[in-house]
Amino acid sequence: MGVLNKLTVKGIASLKAAESAIRKSDGGGLYVLVKPNQTKFWEFRYTKPSTKKKTFRDVAVQIIPL
Repeated sequence: MGVLNKLTVKGIASLKAAESAIRKSDGGGLYVLVKPNQTKFWEFRYTKPSTKKKTFRDVAVQIIPL
């Protein structure tokens, strides 16, 4: 497995999306998605065992101001 916890609070707060969404990895399949309206979401890249297909799933977390 690669490096985990690559993103910092300061780094996440500074992420800005322009015309399209951007996705930055925190390692271990966890990503932060920044939409053009600057809303940020956590996503988890998941591999479904039965099909071996990789997909992104939203992760429900409490919103905490940075």
